[in-house]
Amino acid sequence: MKQLINKLFIIGFLAVVVSCQSEADSHDGHNHDESSTMQSEAIPENEVHLMNTQVQTIGIELGGFTNQKMSDFISATGTLDVPPNSVSAVHVKEAGFIRNLKKVVIGTAVKKGQVLATLEHTNFIQKQQEYLEIQSQMIFMNQEMERQKLLSEANVSALKKYQQIQSEYNVKQVQLKGIEQYLSYLGINLTNLKNGTITRQIDITAPASGFVSAVNVHNGMFAQPEMELVKIVSNEHIHVELEVFEKDIHSVKIGQKMTYQVAANPNETYEGEVFLIAPTFDQTQKTVRVHAHIVGRKPEFRQGAFVNAKIWENQITVPCLPEKAVVIADEVSYIFVEKNKTSDDVEYLRIPVQVKQKKDGWVSVNLMEVLPDNTKDKIVQNAAFYLIAEMNKGDAAHSHEH
Repeated sequence: MKQLINKLFIIGFLAVVVSCQSEADSHDGHNHDESSTMQSEAIPENEVHLMNTQVQTIGIELGGFTNQKMSDFISATGTLDVPPNSVSAVHVKEAGFIRNLKKVVIGTAVKKGQVLATLEHTNFIQKQQEYLEIQSQMIFMNQEMERQKLLSEANVSALKKYQQIQSEYNVKQVQLKGIEQYLSYLGINLTNLKNGTITRQIDITAPASGFVSAVNVHNGMFAQPEMELVKIVSNEHIHVELEVFEKDIHSVKIGQKMTYQVAANPNETYEGEVFLIAPTFDQTQKTVRVHAHIVGRKPEFRQGAFVNAKIWENQITVPCLPEKAVVIADEVSYIFVEKNKTSDDVEYLRIPVQVKQKKDGWVSVNLMEVLPDNTKDKIVQNAAFYLIAEMNKGDAAHSHEH
């Protein structure tokens, strides 16, 4: 009898436990539904919210639309160059030894007339000495010529002597002028020389202003006139020399705008304009040379630097976004704008768009919805894919819970 009572007690206890558990499960399910409903109401389906730390980690960048040329263009390659009259070579005017060479290295800026070094040779001294000797002889000959002129008025033989001295004087005068021109060509100061000052060195100067692009000289070397000691390039008239393929040249016209990037700095874009089209055709390369002038900013000049260029067939520009600002989900294209920002998180709103054209990392779009006020400069430029992934992650978790 006692055993029967114990069994009935245990059965009753278990029934109570099972009933309580079922009620608890029922309440849990009810709470889950309420939580899901609250979460759904908290974040609209066309928004995604990120913590500020997430935004910083991702490196989300904001900006607006940028006007870009999306029309047809002709691709070309070429180099930066300067006209021949912008390149100067430093030579010595006469053979001699290099002395007092200044600190001249590639890239050094020099001005026209600046002394780069001095040249020394004994011939310079001899020529100056010869000049002074002839000058002195001519003074004596001029005096003698005047004396013989007076004697010739009364004596026929004196006339002949006068004529001979006059002839010799004229020869010396020609010799003096020749030496004078030679010394002036060397750069020797004739005024100082006539006062008796003889110099053994002459200056080697820069023939033009610019930047040193080559150095082939050192102190003590014996230089000849045909040797190029220093090369100077002026960057005042930088231009772009392009090679355009035969199939494209018919579309190139003088005055067309062009943009280009220097290979050493491909992130910077510069502008120019077609100035000349060569009348000749390169049979080897199958190209035509196109000469373009630079407009506005100039790149850092390196003669012969490689460039990539686009010659634009028209100047139409359209508002564009970077490709990373647009993402496709369920066959619909979207962009994101920053809707609101607090001290804890950032709210991003998804906006559907219609992609019109893509070119060189840029996309032109039509907005399918009006942007909220004050968000034209708050368009996400680089992380649309991440934001749509976060949004899809939230949708997947919500479906799983239901």
